[in-house]
Amino acid sequence: MAATFVLSASPNTNAQTNNEGLANLQFNFLNPGARALGMGGAFVAMADDATTSLANPAGLLNLTQPEAGIELTSTRFENEIPWFGGTATAVLDTELHTLREFSYAFNPRSFPTTLSDLSFISFVFPIRPREIVLSVFYDGQTRYEREFHTSGIPVLDRRDGGILDKFFPVRSNLAYQQRLFGISASTRLGDRISIGGTVALAAFSIRSGTIRKPDSNDEIEQRLDGDDKRIGTTLGVTVRATNRLRIGAVYARRPAFHLTFAPDVRDRPGQALFSGPVKLDIPDRLALGLSWRARERLSINADLVRVMNSDLMRGYFNAFHHPDSPDPFRKIPDAGREFYEVRDGFELRAGMELVRIVHLRPLALRAGYWREPFHRMVRKEPDSSVVYDLAAPENWHYEPYTSRSFIESAHHATVGIGIAFASFSIDAGYDYSKPTRRLVLSGVYYF
Repeated sequence: MAATFVLSASPNTNAQTNNEGLANLQFNFLNPGARALGMGGAFVAMADDATTSLANPAGLLNLTQPEAGIELTSTRFENEIPWFGGTATAVLDTELHTLREFSYAFNPRSFPTTLSDLSFISFVFPIRPREIVLSVFYDGQTRYEREFHTSGIPVLDRRDGGILDKFFPVRSNLAYQQRLFGISASTRLGDRISIGGTVALAAFSIRSGTIRKPDSNDEIEQRLDGDDKRIGTTLGVTVRATNRLRIGAVYARRPAFHLTFAPDVRDRPGQALFSGPVKLDIPDRLALGLSWRARERLSINADLVRVMNSDLMRGYFNAFHHPDSPDPFRKIPDAGREFYEVRDGFELRAGMELVRIVHLRPLALRAGYWREPFHRMVRKEPDSSVVYDLAAPENWHYEPYTSRSFIESAHHATVGIGIAFASFSIDAGYDYSKPTRRLVLSGVYYF
């Protein structure tokens, strides 16, 4: 708001901070592959193609001959900014000089982008078929770009409609990518249990800038930039409970990347007022899956995935931090952490695959659903409980982009199709939801 911001900006994936340019990011924890996508991403127990290196490496043991796979992905991000504009109303307490009982009438706007990539490459080598299988892979699913601006939100007196204050407009740009280069192995423990593991080098790159009060004499830019490489691991197990039922479980330990944050004054480009290290802690995940072969050519799959989104708060940083500021709140690197939360969530995935024989070729038809839980940082208290002290420097914790009113899960519907030939197979999968549309094409060649 005007009294506060004169001095002073998101992963699938970013460090949590009181910077709206890094809010509402798109995460991508889906298993790679058009086949898995067509079944709502439910693949932890089925796990029987090369993408299982990430879905559940124990499933590699299902692959009995050498193969090479490739995947292409095109994703449209709607990038809706719910707080683009609108109005806020509040009650002014003239004695305490505070605003309270906030309510918002938001005007959202979307800033869509479409990205297309070579998203997955893999090679599978059965060293001893059904006993030891190795795989090497590249995964480039996690890529995101966004540019947006806001118009600002005036705060109106609920009694007479007069303007009490204003949340300033911003202009923001963001681009990041994570690429994985990994190796996986799987082996058998007895007749019914297989185990597997993946070790991957994760290369992360980000460029982000947020300008507050653009096109004014007081405009301030804050940047988050960096390139880092870290190791991540995935462990998995599959159990053939019966001839028709398979159970799978996976734990993925994600890396923490080290980046640099700096506020820059626009009329002195390159002269950072202050810069310092920040940490992006990618959430770990734990998944349990079931795959039931209801009939000879019909499989039904379901996964329950626990995503530890709260890991993101371990890297929380105060975007207004400056060690030499006379403002005590700006001196504290993680000031404001106590105001916010990111909740862990459960992803529910379910899907089916029906195989029909068409002209002597197996044709697979797939459909699925998955629920993506809300995974963005919000205030712990509702808007109506906010008490805004007009003289307090910590008021930047009450920007509207952290409103709890935005909490909403995304619901995804998926379909897919695939056909197999003697030495290769082709698959396509499509995912539709309000925030994203994704098309995946993949092919596998069998040696």
